Order: sequence, then C-alpha cells, then structure tokens
Amino acid sequence: MGGTRGNNGKNVDHLATKWPKLLHLEYTKRHNEVAKRVQSVLGRQIGLPKEKIDAHKIESQVHVKYGWIAYEMTVKTRKTKEYNRPDIILADRRRNTITIVEIVISNQDNLVDTEKFKKQKYEDLIGDLKIRVIPYVMTWEGIVTKEHSKYVRDLGISDRTEAHEQRVVIQETDKIVMRDMKPREDYDSVEDPRAQTGWMPAWMAPVTIGNGPTWIPQPVSA
Repeated sequence: MGGTRGNNGKNVDHLATKWPKLLHLEYTKRHNEVAKRVQSVLGRQIGLPKEKIDAHKIESQVHVKYGWIAYEMTVKTRKTKEYNRPDIILADRRRNTITIVEIVISNQDNLVDTEKFKKQKYEDLIGDLKIRVIPYVMTWEGIVTKEHSKYVRDLGISDRTEAHEQRVVIQETDKIVMRDMKPREDYDSVEDPRAQTGWMPAWMAPVTIGNGPTWIPQPVSA
C-alpha cells in the first residue's frame, strides 16, 4: 500500500509521517488525539474529575488531590538540559512516582529506533528528578514493538483503550491521506462526510475477532 500515491506524487507512508507541509497541522492534530486519551487514563489514576476525563481536555497543568498532570510543560533544573519539555508528566503522590510519557506516531522504518530514542531522551532528567520515562510509539497503521505491551501496562492502559488509540491513529491518518488524494476544492467547500462517520478504507481497518476487542497488529522485532 505504501506505493499508492497522492496528488503530489507522495506515497502513503510519506504522507502519513514524513511530509513537512503537514507537520504543524495534521500531524499535530493526530498526535494530540492520542495524547488526550493517554492523559485521561493517567489523570484517572490521580483522581482527575470525571468531567475533565470525559471531555478529554489537554491542559498545560492540572493539580488534583493525589498529584498533578502536565502537558508540554518545561521542566526547570539547576543545569540546562537539552531535552526538558516532554509530552506528558504525571506526579502520583500515592505511589510517590513521577512519570514522563513521550508520544510518537512513526512508520515501520523508524519504529524501533524511535521508541529506543524516546526511552533514552530524558536520561539527564531521570538522574536529577528520580523519574521514569515511558515511550508510547506506534506506526500510522497501529503497529507496535514487542516492548510496547510492557509500556502500555506500566501506563495502566486497558486493551480496549489501546485498541481505540490505534483506531484513532488510523482514522486520523486516513483523513490526512484522503485530503491529499481528493481534489482540493472538495475540502474547501464541504467537509468529507466519511470523516464525520468514522469511515476508513478496508485496507486500513483493524481486524476484529468475534465479539472481542479489536485485534492489535503484530509487533515489529527490535
């Protein structure tokens, strides 16, 4: 499927993750759709109010009874660090832990290396603040590494939520690709009705087994 090309000659893999023109709009929107759901799961662990969880709001910083959670907050340290602005920081007073979560939607070529880099990215902060770093990385098709299942458990994300995250990534990627492959005037004049109904092409749809949860694609070996 990577050979299919859009109106600008780019293949699907390039459109999904590598086109600079889409970096500050479509890619950011897809990233935030995943981030707000991860943040909701983590927020529940420290007593984030139900209305905030249901609304899936991404806020810079929220303090609650059992800790606080922040999104894209700069971590201040005595010495300047190269990396000090993670996607999500969770401080859990009951567990006496601080967790950094880095979210990336990548492609199969870079999946393993990206996950390893995100795991190691904040090593300087780990030494200063006694924190743990958990990467949350998948490809635009929802493919993950073998290590991903451990990271999902560490974050407290259920199989149902994980399957939903993958569906969100696939649907948002579909919007990106279809926006490029359809005539521009179709999008300037009216929203794509398929995007409103959650439609996705058959080749992108996750497989469902019986009445169980959506099948999770096989992990990529490191």
